[in-house]
Amino acid sequence: MILGEAHYGDHDEEVLDFTQKIVRKLGQQERFAFFTRVQKLVENRTEFVTNDERKKFWEQVAFYNYIQGFPGNTPRIRPTEKMWNEAAPIYLETLKELKPDLVIILGNELWDHVPYDEDNTCLCGIPHPSSFGFESDKWREKIHATILNIKNKS
Repeated sequence: MILGEAHYGDHDEEVLDFTQKIVRKLGQQERFAFFTRVQKLVENRTEFVTNDERKKFWEQVAFYNYIQGFPGNTPRIRPTEKMWNEAAPIYLETLKELKPDLVIILGNELWDHVPYDEDNTCLCGIPHPSSFGFESDKWREKIHATILNIKNKS
């Protein structure tokens, strides 16, 4: 599972399937740097991602945003403490339902807020891929090593 922090937009856009629509549009149908960067990190690759590869990848992973509402209408607006607190039990319930082997947590502040789950799901935290100074090679290696470690334990 790939765990993002939040979506941003006008509150009248908040609908239950918003994340699904965004992943379909920006991850599969169009080229959007965030989704391409995340795919390359998870797949441990540097080369160009084709349209078919993008579509296939985003069908094979779960993408989930921790914060369930819009913190604001533009990026860089931080979630409130209430939003963080309300997200925790929903996240834990999602983990119980999906049972991922690995959760890749995108963002340092998000890492600080994610609760530990009792099922011992492996967590791998990295800075947000859109953050200033993000080093793709360093974090791609960390994710790849974590995935290999999980496979070797199976």
